[in-house]
Amino acid sequence: MVTKDKQGSTNKSKIYVGAGKLRIDGVSGQGGTAIVDYSSLMLYMMMPAQKAYMEMKLDDSKGEMTKSFSLFAPSDSNDPCAAWRKAVTGLTCKKVGTETLNGRSVDKWEGTRPHEEKGYLWYDSKLQFIVKIDTKEQTTEFLNIQEGPQPASLFSIPPGYRKMDMGRPSN
Repeated sequence: MVTKDKQGSTNKSKIYVGAGKLRIDGVSGQGGTAIVDYSSLMLYMMMPAQKAYMEMKLDDSKGEMTKSFSLFAPSDSNDPCAAWRKAVTGLTCKKVGTETLNGRSVDKWEGTRPHEEKGYLWYDSKLQFIVKIDTKEQTTEFLNIQEGPQPASLFSIPPGYRKMDMGRPSN
């Protein structure tokens, strides 16, 4: 995943998706790893340098973190903008065509906020995943997509990691 903001900053992360889980290596340009378990609504933040992790319950009533992780994997393939409309007040969204992006057939959707510029997302119905988002602030795109089974170990805490609680290591 490559995110470029309009000021020229670039952040690269490696993403794995499988069995209702998501893993992001290189969180926020750092060496951290995030694992999201959509079925249990849990987020695990791993810090490999410290061999430690924190866990957080993702609660839709508490907001932004749950929204940000669920925006790329829409629950309705006929309306990949549904979660975006919940996150962005007044957003309208419509399908504007089908394109080939990085060798993949994708549906292009146009989103508009009241009194603002348009943004676009590209939804890959085969993957059931949004593979590109382009807004006036930034562009996020998934490159070098490779389909295939993912080892379950990618989505679990490695042996030897200690759990941290609110920034304090547990004993």
